[in-house]
Amino acid sequence: MTYSLKDKDVLIVGGGSDIAAALAADLLQEGARVTLAGRDAGRTAAAAKAIGDTVRAIALDLSDEESIRAAADQAGTAGGLDPLVSVATERASASPPA
Repeated sequence: MTYSLKDKDVLIVGGGSDIAAALAADLLQEGARVTLAGRDAGRTAAAAKAIGDTVRAIALDLSDEESIRAAADQAGTAGGLDPLVSVATERASASPPA
């Protein structure tokens, strides 16, 4: 069984990372419409621009409920989502124990 990504709307969370950029490029080649979402809006936008003109970028901080709602609203403007991929990581807020 095969699954086609042609004309699918894919949201990649953690969009400012190199992994997300590589995944987005592959998904574009498969015909998907890609939106990158990341905490650092500038880095996410730069990643989207570097990948291609059709990649959208939106700000998303997974630790902020309002940010999640806003990102969901923005991502949904394209008519819904098919797969969602998370490559987001949590940054440690404190040093690990010695």
